[in-house]
Amino acid sequence: MRETGYYAELLAQRDVPGEALCVTVVAGLTVDEALVRFDGFPARRTATLRDLAEVARAAPFPYPRLACAVDVDGHIVLVEENGFRGSRPEVLRRLSEGTSATSVFWNVNFVNRLSYAENGRLVASVDWSYPGHGDGDDPEELEPYLDGLGFGEDGDPRPKALAFLQRCGGVRITREHLVDAHPASVLVPADLFEPRGRLGSLLPGGADLVKLVGLPLRFESVRSPLLRKACRGAVEVAVDGLLPAEALTVDPSALTDADRELRRAEALESARRGYRRGVDDAWARYEVDGDGAGPVGGAAGESGSALVRATFAHAVARGRLHAEPSTALTQVLVNAAKVDPDGTAARRERVHAHLSGFAARSGE
Repeated sequence: MRETGYYAELLAQRDVPGEALCVTVVAGLTVDEALVRFDGFPARRTATLRDLAEVARAAPFPYPRLACAVDVDGHIVLVEENGFRGSRPEVLRRLSEGTSATSVFWNVNFVNRLSYAENGRLVASVDWSYPGHGDGDDPEELEPYLDGLGFGEDGDPRPKALAFLQRCGGVRITREHLVDAHPASVLVPADLFEPRGRLGSLLPGGADLVKLVGLPLRFESVRSPLLRKACRGAVEVAVDGLLPAEALTVDPSALTDADRELRRAEALESARRGYRRGVDDAWARYEVDGDGAGPVGGAAGESGSALVRATFAHAVARGRLHAEPSTALTQVLVNAAKVDPDGTAARRERVHAHLSGFAARSGE
């Protein structure tokens, strides 16, 4: 087929990044509007995907996410090498509000997604091996765009994915889109500061929280007010020495929902700006050096470490204010390890000691 043949030739070019790629097309937005909806910032610089890979290596944060944005006749093409932001349902819903967005994603292991969203609704998100099944409100709506492309048959599925993107998103992807310099931004989503997982895994010995606190091993103990009280106190133990005194004057339990969300939003924006500064500093040094030499040592490296600590201190402050105490404790412990990695073991031991036998000590 002509479409897939064109894309097979494109991906065969040595300087075209085709091993792990996410390409997202959104209609009717400006470059900056698209980047902001994509968890980025208004573009300050132009860069190639190769540039962004070198910036990522030089940044003080591990594996920062970056993307280029290309304006193509009323559409914005967002390109991530070795990224996947455009495949996330929550991103596609936000990106498509008042318009439509189409994305294709694959990585080196051929984990993949073909997705379409419209007016804030995820219409479909499917695996190219099983295009008739998937997530979203109406996966069958993609069938006309997949028809005849040969998904599930022999042959490289990547050209077929880009052919799908052209059909559904309305843009023919070219070498220039994937190789030339374009407006670019670091992507800093909220979930970067919202670790998920079992709280017990963060405590010495992988402790069971209910058992550690000393509550009966019953389902209702998970919702016990005493467990919430124990976790809320443990949060204050965990943040000791990490936050300025004024940040500790706010009682998380006394906040209204509106005030809590406002304060958490302010802390998140401070963390996002700090993360951006760290990547921007590495970006500026890369531009001056012009050689993509990798992580920068000396004063620049020390400055980067300070930015990491400051950035994740804002994330600690935000986690402390979470309405659910056990979630607050999880977020605080994980983010605190990036503020003060050397103190992680001692901090977790103190939290463990606070929680251990809390029910008996409280007399409740």
